Amino acid sequence: MIASSRRPLLTIPEAQRAEIHLRIGRALLAGMTADELAEHLFDVANHFNRGATLLADRDEKAQVATIELRAGQKAKASTAYASANVYLVAGMALLEESDWAGPYDLMFSLWLERAECEYLTGQLASADARLSFAVNPRTDRRRFRRRHPPAHQSLYEPGPQ
Repeated sequence: MIASSRRPLLTIPEAQRAEIHLRIGRALLAGMTADELAEHLFDVANHFNRGATLLADRDEKAQVATIELRAGQKAKASTAYASANVYLVAGMALLEESDWAGPYDLMFSLWLERAECEYLTGQLASADARLSFAVNPRTDRRRFRRRHPPAHQSLYEPGPQ
């Protein structure tokens, strides 16, 4: 079912693919039970990843970030640390600085899991900095973001102000 949905996407112009992936992710999520979601977690997360730039609703972003966290945890449990990191970075990208005051547990879990994956893949300095930042409530988060831009940020994009 899910694998066969990829082929028709190749005929769709690149500019419209994000919207299609987002629709597919939403449809899959809406039509699945919790058990089915657990079984197809990577498929659902991958569709949302490809359509994430179009997400606008804060609650939906938090819901998708939770899916990304679960996919990251599942990949990490399988020792696929680099893949887990991709899901965790995607989840973090959906949340905003102000979410440290909102869905704190989700933010903290994403940061902690990412730090663990970075540690397990030998990125010790990054893991240490991320972990220190996440567990220290007095850390100036804006200053940290300027020094350590998100991994998804392009070299050509301006950094945080």
